[in-house]
Amino acid sequence: MILPGLVDSHIPHGSFFDINQYKDILNKIDYGDLLFPFVLFGNLIGLQNINDQLLDQVKGKKINIKNDTYLLVSQLPEDIWSNLPIRSHELITPTEEQEQELNLALQYLSENYPSGYKLFSEFARAIAWVSLKDEFKEKDSQITSSSFPILPLCVFISDKAQYHIPPNSISKESSYRFLAENLYHEAVHQAVNMNLLMHEVFIEDYNSQESPKVEIPWRYNQVKRNQFWELDRTFHATIVYSQMIRYRLAQLNNSDLKPFERLAFEEATTTGMEAAKYLSQSLLNNEQYFTKKGVELIQELASNIKTVSQSVSEVRTYK
Repeated sequence: MILPGLVDSHIPHGSFFDINQYKDILNKIDYGDLLFPFVLFGNLIGLQNINDQLLDQVKGKKINIKNDTYLLVSQLPEDIWSNLPIRSHELITPTEEQEQELNLALQYLSENYPSGYKLFSEFARAIAWVSLKDEFKEKDSQITSSSFPILPLCVFISDKAQYHIPPNSISKESSYRFLAENLYHEAVHQAVNMNLLMHEVFIEDYNSQESPKVEIPWRYNQVKRNQFWELDRTFHATIVYSQMIRYRLAQLNNSDLKPFERLAFEEATTTGMEAAKYLSQSLLNNEQYFTKKGVELIQELASNIKTVSQSVSEVRTYK
């Protein structure tokens, strides 16, 4: 699977992200390969030899989907958790029903959108279920899903991932198809994270903190940091939206969709397409912050979005 806007849609052999580079460490610990995200985390924050004692404090449950195994994280040591930009949330142990929905979502993704599942299996090893802490309920909003460059190959979800698909489609009923999209959504983010770390997409002088800001009209009612995005965040979102539209179009061809699911996917396809075109144009308007390769990538992305928009127009015409 090739993702427009990216150099690599697979983890390159011999790279920093290649699990075979870390087998000496992983073979010595419980859960082995499933703790790979946390070994990478150690390297990224400067713990070149993250110790077994710290890794032993990562607890969870294995989830098996076909030939793939994932770690459903239930506990992280403070040395890891304190470095993540999600302190307003807490790890929770999913209910039996939530765990069943998670399994069903991954199984559905593997059988009904195999290209998306292939990307997920490439860029995810661990899944963490979180909830907003009570003391932050008046100060912050609960995430739907998230992932962080400092912790590769790990995705975070909340119960909102069963109801919400971006930008703003929220259902009163839960769906494992929505959850499947949000898991895929985070896998794409992880692929973008890897590409930004490995390839020169932005010019050398680019600084995210000093980046030009892109106004996000559909986030007008959220905290300020969500109303204006840096160019790297905009780059992330443009690629993600372009891929989610393809997923949604595939869902709309599924005759088994329930009415509320079809309604949500139709709405999210239309609003997602509008968002993707807006974000893509914002990147092109700021191409001076991209390297030559980076400009090629955002032009490729814009062309892909234009092509996909024709399919979205057909959905509007024939629904």
